[in-house]
Amino acid sequence: AYTHFLETGAETQWDMTIATGEAGKLAQMEIFWLDRAIQNLPTWHGVKIDEKKYNEIRSAWQEEYDKEMSRPSDYEGGSMKSADLSLRAISLMKEHITELRAFRDAKLKEKTR
Repeated sequence: AYTHFLETGAETQWDMTIATGEAGKLAQMEIFWLDRAIQNLPTWHGVKIDEKKYNEIRSAWQEEYDKEMSRPSDYEGGSMKSADLSLRAISLMKEHITELRAFRDAKLKEKTR
């Protein structure tokens, strides 16, 4: 819905800042829930995961995210800075969401073999 709003309804910088900020919060929530689901695979589904390896993957992603987010905005000092950084964060989080879903789904497939 926020993507649709940005493409069709956002008329002001304020609209873009609010929409990208809220979309970022939704992406963070999805990462949180996928992370919890993966951590609970052993309990909920009896699927084994290497917790040490998974924690290394999580840490590596967080380091990369922090590194990318520390780069200055292309609109540094301007009113687009906030929306630009939010869009960068959303892009990184979407990639991570795809990776987490693939990891979860692969682990669940292991159970059915």
